[in-house]
Amino acid sequence: IAFVAITAPSIDPALLSTAHWKPPTSIAFSLGTAFLAFEGFGLITNAAGEMGRPEKTLPRAIYLSITVTIAVYVLVVLATFGNLTTDAIAAKKEYALAAAAEPALGRLGFVAMAVAALFSTASAINATLFGAANISFRVAHERQLPAFLDRKVWEGARFGLFVTAGLVAILAAFVPLAAIANAGSAVFLLIYAFVCVAHLRLRSETRAAAWPIWGALVGCAAVLALLMTYLVRNDPASAIGFAGLLLLAFAVEALYMRALGPIRRSAGD
Repeated sequence: IAFVAITAPSIDPALLSTAHWKPPTSIAFSLGTAFLAFEGFGLITNAAGEMGRPEKTLPRAIYLSITVTIAVYVLVVLATFGNLTTDAIAAKKEYALAAAAEPALGRLGFVAMAVAALFSTASAINATLFGAANISFRVAHERQLPAFLDRKVWEGARFGLFVTAGLVAILAAFVPLAAIANAGSAVFLLIYAFVCVAHLRLRSETRAAAWPIWGALVGCAAVLALLMTYLVRNDPASAIGFAGLLLLAFAVEALYMRALGPIRRSAGD
């Protein structure tokens, strides 16, 4: 909000003209990126086990956070594209917001936005770890992952959190961040598509309307196809990495379930 307020007076309306728009294919890829960004709100649902009344808290949290974010995104986009040309944004894509703040605040604005970006990135990593760890807790509790992942080890935290964080640190140290982001985005889309399929099978229990689920499923499948097309053309290593991770996940699960045998739950589970 501070960024928008500071840069708004220097917006050049001519830069927002449709004459500067990129080809439809570029706009389509940009829309796919925005779709991926909003997929992240699904992480909110992973906190359901920590909520007293998730049936009321979850919808409020999701709708409120998405509404606020849409408003902020639109304002930030107007401020950024109103201060920089599309070519300048492309050239400075790694720090476009910081560059957009520089005309109004000079070097101080650039540094302030760079620091804000670091905090934003840390927040996103924390949210993703929280969501992934909560999933591992639940799956371990259902005996579809080793039980030690569900064990509490320090200040109430479970071992699965440390395993997840360790694996992420190893990947970040040895794999290019762009490849991690691309493969991670594809995995996100695939997971949410499977969630939609599972929800369709559970509609008799959830009593949900079918059209939003089908809409989400088609959206995930369409953007996944768009993303894979982009990766095959521009970053084949990430596409291969995604396929490799997918095969590895299914292989590990198959071996573990074979070693575990049929899952038997007690009447209280």
